[in-house]
Amino acid sequence: MGISAYQSKINSLVGAAYYTELLNERLRETCFEGLRWYDLRRTTKPAITHSLEGKDYLLNQSDPRYTLPYPKDARLRNPAL
Repeated sequence: MGISAYQSKINSLVGAAYYTELLNERLRETCFEGLRWYDLRRTTKPAITHSLEGKDYLLNQSDPRYTLPYPKDARLRNPAL
């Protein structure tokens, strides 16, 4: 798809289609920069699924591992965390 065709496509998007394309573009732009998890967390994705060696791993939004705790030494130094 050429630049002109892509611009036409983007200009015609509205609502949910525009938002989806925006998130996909952010994924392409920030690839390998370590921001993907934050985007998934911020956009309240209900689950994250990864496949490894033929096995699927699912992390649901309510799982305590979905957000990372502050490191133990930081919590000891600042109990208000």
